[in-house]
Amino acid sequence: MSGNVFCYYLASAADRVEASGGIWERPLPDSPGRTDAAVSDRVAPTYGDYFMAVRRFLEADNYRVVIRVLSRDTGLSYSSDAICGIHIFLIKHGAFYHPCRIEIQGRIFRKDFAVNVAVSEVGKGCIHREFCLLQRLNASVSASFLPMVFDYADIALENHVQFKMFLAEWCEGFHEFHMAFDPESQCFRTHVWDSERRIGFLSPEQTHELYRRIAVILTTYYNPESFEQIFPWHHAAGDFVVSCSGARVDVRLITVRQYAAMYASESTNDDARLEALLLFLVNMSIRTRIDRVDGIGDFIWAEVYVLDATVQGFLECMAERRPEYYQMIRRAVQTLDTGEFCEAVVSSYNPNAPELPMILSHMADHVMQLQEVLAVRL
Repeated sequence: MSGNVFCYYLASAADRVEASGGIWERPLPDSPGRTDAAVSDRVAPTYGDYFMAVRRFLEADNYRVVIRVLSRDTGLSYSSDAICGIHIFLIKHGAFYHPCRIEIQGRIFRKDFAVNVAVSEVGKGCIHREFCLLQRLNASVSASFLPMVFDYADIALENHVQFKMFLAEWCEGFHEFHMAFDPESQCFRTHVWDSERRIGFLSPEQTHELYRRIAVILTTYYNPESFEQIFPWHHAAGDFVVSCSGARVDVRLITVRQYAAMYASESTNDDARLEALLLFLVNMSIRTRIDRVDGIGDFIWAEVYVLDATVQGFLECMAERRPEYYQMIRRAVQTLDTGEFCEAVVSSYNPNAPELPMILSHMADHVMQLQEVLAVRL
């Protein structure tokens, strides 16, 4: 390979970034909606620093990691001579990471991968843990809802700017989604961020299936013996992505910042397991209704159909994967005090959490709606 095989872009091929001047030398935003850098590094990283760090990661040891993932995906043996070009697309400025899509071009193939890049101190503090958690969960849980991860690296440039990153599977055809105002229906609906604008607003049926699948994913990774679960997760952060084709709706979870027990108990008997499981359900039923308008605007509370889809997905997953616990829930729901569980979950929130006032304003209705949905679904 020659040294000019790398090309750099913002989100699309129409936004090429030249390796000098202009955007290349502009400070990199540290979070969504920002246009300036605000990181604690002594030298603020630029777009050029970002692209060069990703390039160094990919070309290290004569493209070792690139060749390894290409060979893994195809079952064929490759050398660096098979690579004709590598295009790096900076997809977004996230709260934790600045992910990019890597397009690897060969004479007879094209493969896409993702690189999650930590720029801010908060991102750098969690990215290696996330890499290890994704490896662990992919190896231990018989599901394919999370991206595969391949290699991790710390990259330091000559100007002392440092990046942490890992190479991962690219979820082809999947897109971020958020609640947005639909001028046609004059209400807020789930809108898919499809750059080709083929999807737009989801139908009611697609929206229900989206949130049902989200609940299935979270429930799949919940461990009722150890109480471990994927948490935190946020719709506003784009943690889940969706693919739609007609009536088919598919969902992936693309980040795992933490996997730990969220419930402490001195005993591990059935009563403790049931209580922890119900707290998991209640917490999920609350959080899945929270988003930001267009991903970065004001907090918004989803309608009751999202709650119904969440409960349905949870119960279906438990009935299939953990039938003994599903039966425990069925027996308990007759005497379940949803208000007590909702109060316990909300009281665990940080008092300064920006979404807390909205949650509190909807909690009375949520308690009644959750009780009604459980009665219908069980």
